[in-house]
Amino acid sequence: VRAACFDGAGLLITAEGGAVRLWSVESGRRICSLRNTGGRDELHAGGVTCLDATDTALLSGGGDGALHFFDLEELALKTSLRGHTAPISSCLMLGHRAAAAATNR
Repeated sequence: VRAACFDGAGLLITAEGGAVRLWSVESGRRICSLRNTGGRDELHAGGVTCLDATDTALLSGGGDGALHFFDLEELALKTSLRGHTAPISSCLMLGHRAAAAATNR
């Protein structure tokens, strides 16, 4: 597991490679893997490097310098933000906004 976060309400989110998986803390079972708009579960080239979540949304940052914002109620990718030229080292959700850090060249 490369990154993990807990939503505080029984959902554990883990990342391994480029995939993000949702787990029920109560049952210990995987609920699903999030998918990109093409239906693949590989969300980030270079792997997922960080995660942050609220009870309804998830933000993932990756080695590809992108941020992906998911609606956890619909289990759907809502938007992707690109612009960093280096891997995202950390990400944070601030209400409906996102902050990220990367070492751009």
